[in-house]
Amino acid sequence: AHARAGLDYRFETEELVYLIGGGLEYWLNDTARLELDATYYSSGTAGNSADGYFEGRIGLDFSL
Repeated sequence: AHARAGLDYRFETEELVYLIGGGLEYWLNDTARLELDATYYSSGTAGNSADGYFEGRIGLDFSL
């Protein structure tokens, strides 16, 4: 499991944006892992509005 938090400053809109998120990793075997992540951003441009938004990610990572 992991967590993240941070601040960004967007020069074009002159605003401070915070983010908070976390995720899980599960090793399927010695070379493959499943990743699940979710992050919330306090401001965005989704739908041409400045409302906050969530971003999610599901992935499979292979290491050779």
